[in-house]
Amino acid sequence: HANDAITRKDQNDYNGQDMIDWIRANGGTVSPKQQIRREIPGDTSTLRGVYATEHIEPGEVLVSVPWDNIIKRQNYDNWKEW
Repeated sequence: HANDAITRKDQNDYNGQDMIDWIRANGGTVSPKQQIRREIPGDTSTLRGVYATEHIEPGEVLVSVPWDNIIKRQNYDNWKEW
């Protein structure tokens, strides 16, 4: 499994960088104007989410993932083996 090496502490501080790297390595884009983090960084009792780091214009693309890399019903069986 891809995330077996992530420790519990790492999961609490997870910033999604491995996912962002994977999206970019597979032809997608991720805007640097956002980050995955806790609502209050370091406070594991707060929600994790995607937060803007600077102003985002209406209609600005934040994430683009090529269709071949989208998890869909046709390839779910292969994905769930992770």
